[in-house]
Amino acid sequence: MEMEDKSRVSTFQHAMTWPLRVAGLRSPGPVPAGWLGRRWWRRRCTAASAAAADSELFHPGERPAADLDWPYLLCAQNAAAIAADVQRRKGVGDVRRVQQLHAQYRTAPPAGRAELLRQLSEEALRLPNRTRPDRPGAEPQQMVPVKTVGQKPHFDFPVKDFRHRAEKLNMFRMENLGLLTGSRTYYLKHELAELEAALVSFALRRLLSAGFQLVSVPDLLNSSVLEACGVSVHGDRTMVYSLDEAHHGDVCLSGTAEMALGALVSGRRLPADRLPLRLAAVSRCFRPEVSNLESEAGIYRVHQFTKVEMFGVCAADTAVSGALLDEFVAIQESIFTDLGLHFIVYDMPPHELGAPAYRKYDIEAWMPGRRMYGEVSSASDCTDYQSRRLAVRDCAGRRLHTVNGTACAAPRTLLALVETGQQRDGTVAVPPALRPLLGGREVLRPRAGRAQWLKGHQLRLAAD
Repeated sequence: MEMEDKSRVSTFQHAMTWPLRVAGLRSPGPVPAGWLGRRWWRRRCTAASAAAADSELFHPGERPAADLDWPYLLCAQNAAAIAADVQRRKGVGDVRRVQQLHAQYRTAPPAGRAELLRQLSEEALRLPNRTRPDRPGAEPQQMVPVKTVGQKPHFDFPVKDFRHRAEKLNMFRMENLGLLTGSRTYYLKHELAELEAALVSFALRRLLSAGFQLVSVPDLLNSSVLEACGVSVHGDRTMVYSLDEAHHGDVCLSGTAEMALGALVSGRRLPADRLPLRLAAVSRCFRPEVSNLESEAGIYRVHQFTKVEMFGVCAADTAVSGALLDEFVAIQESIFTDLGLHFIVYDMPPHELGAPAYRKYDIEAWMPGRRMYGEVSSASDCTDYQSRRLAVRDCAGRRLHTVNGTACAAPRTLLALVETGQQRDGTVAVPPALRPLLGGREVLRPRAGRAQWLKGHQLRLAAD
């Protein structure tokens, strides 16, 4: 290993030369004998090849701020396929507008080209990632089941939903919180709160044993980070909580640790021999999304919750990122299998991918009290969509791919566990895998005491 690489093994290095300046790059020319194996020559060839493709599209010394696949996006022959893909994904980008702006830029006088490049970047960034082309035998809008694990549990008594069971346990509160903590919020108490903590610990232990690095992440992020990860921050359709810009700047509440982990590696050069990089985090997730569907009532869809997240960075090869995606899904399957849940793994259709994903799997667990399957986890291969926007590369300057997945979203996993483990006498069986984390506790038993509401939302407890 060369000396310059030894200093990089244990830490990320900032990409000090990013973005690349086209004017400073040139063709490497003929390769002298023996140079192909030298690390610095391979690095020079990689950068020069990338610049050469863009140099034919933009005037010398000029380049859009966004690092996108410009040869692909600006090729007229690709316009129809890209537009059709945007439509299938229910995206908002307009590739024809992108190509029109580029045509205007090519013929514009120097004084007007900077503004056209800005508009070109802004419009192109709205386009979603490409979609995995091979979904054998599947209709474009069809969820394809790829695996079913376990069977629906059988009950010989009336089955209740999570809220009913949790309130009977006297370990849950969701009513009359509008003037206190806002709508779609909740409290977990006593052993049910301990069960949530055990779930998080169980998922983290599984990830650490699989070689993940644990990171404690911030919940406040600059909006540019969210945009780079594929989340729309501005506009009427944004699903992000933003702080008052006058007092806090351009800052948002994070909807998932994926964004903070992406920010951690942004602008860095990662040693190729340390890839794939596997990161894990526990965070609170904030989402203003709402739903009037009865099936999404209660804690199924809430404004804030705890989640264990997986995030990976690997070589820019769909075979490599696809294998990492399969690894993430296998971890998810192992967690839900050990928790005793019945679930189905789905290969998701284009309109369910969101902007950044090239391919996505969802896991839906059976929720007996709701008599339905509900999504408890997902995992996505984002190829180079996020890495380009986050400016993360390897130490040779090559682009990388990112993969993300949910190891455990606490509310929905708890929902499935409580509804699956409910028993005739009102107790709830604790999955054997979690009992060691709860001091050997095998069941959750109802606690004495009922909350009594008084006028003015004052709470009086008969016992606690």
